[in-house]
Amino acid sequence: IWADARGKVENWSVLSDRPEDGLRVVRVRAIVRRLAENEEVPPPAETTVRVVAEGPAAAGLRRGFGERGFSVVEKGGDFIVKGSGSARLLRDARTAPFVSGRGRVSVTVIDAATGGVVWERSGEAGGLDADLLAASARAVESAGEKVGRDAADGLSRILWNR
Repeated sequence: IWADARGKVENWSVLSDRPEDGLRVVRVRAIVRRLAENEEVPPPAETTVRVVAEGPAAAGLRRGFGERGFSVVEKGGDFIVKGSGSARLLRDARTAPFVSGRGRVSVTVIDAATGGVVWERSGEAGGLDADLLAASARAVESAGEKVGRDAADGLSRILWNR
């Protein structure tokens, strides 16, 4: 079945159904609702991603894609999500005795079939903890989750508009 809905199919009905030259030809009438620019779009069924990153960035990216409905796999995958993260500590007397960190995660989504880059962005988030390393890890994981959700939303829109 080939279809290009570019939105959500609200209702449909079969207009005709007949064999033709060894194939089955079915004409369908569908009511398609166009999605608003900021509307959350679920990924097409059974779309898989494999996250290639380390540490807190990987955990955040996996969670972000999973929250948006993608199946996150360890091997294979329709798309490869490459990520890297870094953190810097922020010294602020207002957060004492806690330490604040700012994490940054960059992500590139690659189509496994073609090797082409489909989506690329980076984002930041903060983290707070009593320990320096824990604050850094929280910040990078939070940034990974945020960028993961953004990447999942962007990839879903791209897939539905193909």
